[in-house]
Amino acid sequence: MPGLVSVVVVCHNNWPELEMAIASALGQTYSDLEVVVVDNDSADATSAEVPRRFGHQVRYVRQPNSGDGGGYNRGIAESSGEFVHLLDGDDVMSPTMIEKQLTMLDQDKSLDAVYGDVRPFLNEPGVAPGPGWEKFLLKDYDDLLAALIRAEDNGYIIPSSILFRRSTLERLGPFIAREGPWDDIWWQVDREYLFRAANAGCRFRYSPGALLFYRQHRKQMTQDIHGMARGYEVLMERAEQTITREPYHTMLRSIRARQLFRRAMSVASGRIKALSELRHARMSDAQAITPLRYALGLMVILAPGGAWAYQLQRNLRRPQ
Repeated sequence: MPGLVSVVVVCHNNWPELEMAIASALGQTYSDLEVVVVDNDSADATSAEVPRRFGHQVRYVRQPNSGDGGGYNRGIAESSGEFVHLLDGDDVMSPTMIEKQLTMLDQDKSLDAVYGDVRPFLNEPGVAPGPGWEKFLLKDYDDLLAALIRAEDNGYIIPSSILFRRSTLERLGPFIAREGPWDDIWWQVDREYLFRAANAGCRFRYSPGALLFYRQHRKQMTQDIHGMARGYEVLMERAEQTITREPYHTMLRSIRARQLFRRAMSVASGRIKALSELRHARMSDAQAITPLRYALGLMVILAPGGAWAYQLQRNLRRPQ
């Protein structure tokens, strides 16, 4: 047998969906398995229902809400498996997911982690979002770090689809918790960890057929567009500071320059701050922010109503 697998289920106000997540972990075809449920201070029925329905089948711990990152950290610390699978409290694992992923890790000892397929489903009746579903079509990446930076196929590998070796998690260190100097990054804490892992040279492999069912609903964090966008800005800012290898640093610098340019054009920016961010964008990457684009930025910032006109033009260009 390859070894004990710990499934860490992190939840916050996920009842009753949480019941299905836990049941899917307990129902795996691979039997050498433990389930740790970390409750990030849920205000729903979680604290009563998990012990009542699952008893000694799971280890239930409750803590102040420190975001997904803090929940993952607590669950990893509370678990003892040689392998760790992180599962969000509203997602569902297919019965053979662990078995398929573990087989790959057992056959290739050089692998650090294995991720599987993701199939989204709607929690409420309605029309499925069209192009958005395609971002979950995964594959093996020759250069995972480049794919993450470019958001190739949205580079979208979510924690609930990954089986890690514990030794890899220990080498990479903890996830970023909700409170701290990079507080806004907690919106993108999973992607930050993948950036860190890819930059450290960790080997990830795709396991076709290791299915995760990803629940989409109105309460989940990804529905907060502004929070996710702010988290992405902070993610790329941090990545530019910590990933210094080429060609990745140049790729990140170009993305950051474009982010700063868009922020300078925002109607929420004061004129002095906007000018500062525009200069910073130009200094960050003169190829991305050309003289013509810089001049356009100056006109938008300095002209009366220019920022409003720029934002209106951008909104009109967006697909409805």
